[in-house]
Amino acid sequence: MSLYTNLIQTKIFSKIAGNFMGEDEFGNKYYQEKLLFGKPQRVQKRWVIYKSGAVEASMIPAKWFSWLHYTSERALCGEPHPWEKKHQHNQTGSNEAYHPKASLLNETDTTQPSTPYKPWVPNN
Repeated sequence: MSLYTNLIQTKIFSKIAGNFMGEDEFGNKYYQEKLLFGKPQRVQKRWVIYKSGAVEASMIPAKWFSWLHYTSERALCGEPHPWEKKHQHNQTGSNEAYHPKASLLNETDTTQPSTPYKPWVPNN
């Protein structure tokens, strides 16, 4: 379990002062601050409550990330484009982490030598 989790105060605040804006495919819920007395003098706050409880920013899909960071006014929901990959959270430190072809940690390619780099030798 992560050190940081969704606090009960955040959930209560979301019920009282937040408008539910939507939910992503992972079950994360997104909120925006309610307008209590007309137009505010600042930008309305936006936040997310993670389904898993663990606070991990890489668990937010790009479509909601743009809304959460005020890049777009609405979440870019709808059918994904054929060139879009399915969102994955950060794989660093796991067995599924990406290692380039020349990496010493890449054990899948056994045909290549361990390192394709040649040391530079100055001309004498």
